[in-house]
Amino acid sequence: MNFKLQPISKRDVATAIRKLKAKRSSGFDGVSQELLKQISSVVSFPLKNIINASITSGIFPSCWKHAKIIPVHKKGDATLLANYRPISCLPSSSKVLESVVLKQLTEFFEVHRLLPRGQHGFRKGHSTSSAVASMVTQWAKNHEMGMHTGVLLWDLSAAFDTIDVETLCRKLSLFGVQRHSVDWFRSFLNERCQQVQVGNGLSDAAETSIGCPQGSLLSPLLFLIYVSDMQLWMDSADIHSYADDTSTSVSSKCETEVIRKLEYDAENFLRFTASNNPTANPDKTGFLFIRTTRSTLRASVRVGGTTVEETDHHRILGIIVNNELSWNDHVYGNGALLQSVNQRVGSLKRVSGHVPRAYLGQIANAIVSSKIRYGSEIYCPVRMSGSDPLTAAHNDLQKALNRAMRIVANCRLRDRISIPKLVESTGMRTVNQMSAESKISILWRGVNEPGSPLADIQDGEMLPTASRSSSRGDLKLRSRTAVGQRNFPEPAIRLWNRTKPSLRLPAKKSVLKREIREFVNTLPL
Repeated sequence: MNFKLQPISKRDVATAIRKLKAKRSSGFDGVSQELLKQISSVVSFPLKNIINASITSGIFPSCWKHAKIIPVHKKGDATLLANYRPISCLPSSSKVLESVVLKQLTEFFEVHRLLPRGQHGFRKGHSTSSAVASMVTQWAKNHEMGMHTGVLLWDLSAAFDTIDVETLCRKLSLFGVQRHSVDWFRSFLNERCQQVQVGNGLSDAAETSIGCPQGSLLSPLLFLIYVSDMQLWMDSADIHSYADDTSTSVSSKCETEVIRKLEYDAENFLRFTASNNPTANPDKTGFLFIRTTRSTLRASVRVGGTTVEETDHHRILGIIVNNELSWNDHVYGNGALLQSVNQRVGSLKRVSGHVPRAYLGQIANAIVSSKIRYGSEIYCPVRMSGSDPLTAAHNDLQKALNRAMRIVANCRLRDRISIPKLVESTGMRTVNQMSAESKISILWRGVNEPGSPLADIQDGEMLPTASRSSSRGDLKLRSRTAVGQRNFPEPAIRLWNRTKPSLRLPAKKSVLKREIREFVNTLPL
């Protein structure tokens, strides 16, 4: 098993240019991606020759390593450097070369399954939602088996900026990347320079010899490769990551054993970061303890000489997870979902008189519905019949969404327009519909896509082959405890087992989306 960068065709270049976003910003070459797309037919052939010369020689063009840094103000005092985000503008042509190399390298690592299953960042079929779903699935399964779970949530400082080039090149070699191709990646990362531009002012050029270049298409994958051996440093802990957002978790039926294992692998984690440059900040590390029984006691763990106290909840990739694996904190907590949704409905109300009414539905979907939809496969139950109970959180979120739909429909509560009519007139989905669509979609990927992070959600088992349910493609319901039954994947499996068999089969995305919508339309609003 080995990898070697391959020369490309003019068609490959044209495809790479077509996939670039039409951005108007440009590097020091003055050519924006928007302009490059417009002149694609003219530049594809000469770019092909330059790219193939780079691949053949193992040298990345030096003029494409020059980055223009634009500081963009985020918030707060404009005189403080910490309140600015640096935006890196690279030559557009370099993005084309990176794109074709990225395609080849990604295919090699994904086909041979060289990246860890627990890494969800920057990978097709993976997302922040799949990352949290995988964590919750594992922790609920542990609870079902009568085991406590301890979780450390790590803060890695400037992880992308601390990659050591030679260490990365050694790891590429270990994965089977041939020496000549490793030389290309070394050339890509070394001897880069950048200049900061503020208005018409331009700083002196500064060379960077460590880290992955910001704004580069290759940087995310190179980072994933760089940290891909992290799990090998662990003794007992499971690792779940979205790029540099990382958690380590251990489980045991003995609370003391959980603490011991967690502290031992915390030291292993710190050894990994010390050996590979990323800086782990123990002072910003979170600690969740998911017990099988309620306790008024609070545990603590020692991490690198720092005592980390247990907290009741922690925000993980935008979803608030608590130590009971219940979701009221996510919906009702300070600065949590419901508060954010209500603020967005207020914003929608304020702009409703200043934009054409025809666009209000799109705005409402973008700022309100999207907020509710995110993570709904994890936190939000689905009512499959009118007799199913409506939780307080579900009801309160729907009330907020109803206000948004009335703004879009230009009506008031006293007009007594029914929810079905609001849904029909605005084209917006209810909370129940969004949650059902999200659950079916993520479970469909787990069943039908071998590379899905949730592909082993049933440990490879369907229902017994002799049963009628198995012939329909039903999945096993395993949980017996309340925690297991309310948490992913159990609610999604119950919903899946109600769908028609044709929906469960591999299909084009457009067909799948239509079939899911048709099924969800049969559920209560």
